[in-house]
Amino acid sequence: MTARRPCPPAPGPLEDYAARFDDPFFSLAQRRGFREYLTGLLAPRERNKTITCLAGAEPVTGAGMPGVQRLQFFLSESPWQAEQFNDRRLELLREESTTAPHDGGVIVIDDSGDRKDGTATAHAEVGYVHPGVDTLSLVNQSDETARTVLLGGTPFEEEIVMWWNFIGRSQDDISQAREDWMGGSRFGEVKGCDGGPSAAPELPPVPLKPRGRVR
Repeated sequence: MTARRPCPPAPGPLEDYAARFDDPFFSLAQRRGFREYLTGLLAPRERNKTITCLAGAEPVTGAGMPGVQRLQFFLSESPWQAEQFNDRRLELLREESTTAPHDGGVIVIDDSGDRKDGTATAHAEVGYVHPGVDTLSLVNQSDETARTVLLGGTPFEEEIVMWWNFIGRSQDDISQAREDWMGGSRFGEVKGCDGGPSAAPELPPVPLKPRGRVR
């Protein structure tokens, strides 16, 4: 059996935690991507947790940097199972006496619920409201004019393919969208924006993974 190649460690004590998730990963790229993802999630950042922020890059201009593209591929295309790692995470929580459930109750430390309900949303941040809500109240707590875009609707029944800022029903759709974007057609022009549009990154050398309503 070939020995595993050493992986660049995560910063500080985060490496001890990350190493406990190494077993299911079969490549160095996956183990590295997992560490970069954890570091991006837990490291202090002035901006929101976008892909560029997680990779420590500037928004828009840094979208094509290798670290951003590597993390994008790990999160969207690399073949690993989120359920498997969530099971490992819960297993680690149960091993610690301070976080393990007991007869007196359990400490809930997950943030996978509706985090935006009744809380402030930072500038340029995306909020999520779960299905079934009949009303939505928005309050601007600043003295400046606020601009809000509300997106919603019935989820697509068919699978979709996503890459960078493009969404289509097949990889051919994504390839065509990238070609149109780079050629300056179809997508129009953003008025008042300094400089030209950001260059779309190259498509990965592997098929993009379709996504559906059932994960």
